[in-house]
Amino acid sequence: MLDEPLLFDPATTGFAPVVTRLISKDPDIVCLDTCYSDYVHRIAKQLFQQGFKGQSISCTADFYDQMIAKTSEEFMEGFVFQFPDFDEPALNGEKINFTGRNGFSEAFNARHPGQLGAELLGIGSALVGDWPVVVIESGKARIKNFRAIPD
Repeated sequence: MLDEPLLFDPATTGFAPVVTRLISKDPDIVCLDTCYSDYVHRIAKQLFQQGFKGQSISCTADFYDQMIAKTSEEFMEGFVFQFPDFDEPALNGEKINFTGRNGFSEAFNARHPGQLGAELLGIGSALVGDWPVVVIESGKARIKNFRAIPD
């Protein structure tokens, strides 16, 4: 890290000045860490509008399809985050202890369109061994690797 973390007031709604400051030294990588989803969307839109060409990393990219719509597929290509779609083929691996995840995804999305399912997927469900490293490729989130936090 070249500078101290850039902190902003939680009431912030206009992110142009925040992003201007964030990219003022022409960074190669912008890490949004654990920003709330609403902030990630607004910051990504500003990064796009201000012409940022580097790597973007965030803990989450909830509703990344909306982020792509607000920016572009090309801009979001390579965006790295941790939470894959349930229909991700890599979740069918033998190390994944969640059978029927693709059917679950279809049923959940049919019953709760456009919702994340905080009761099921909230912080109480976040204890996992290997975290997925997810990258947006051609407009779709794809797991590129699994890594344990202590590694």
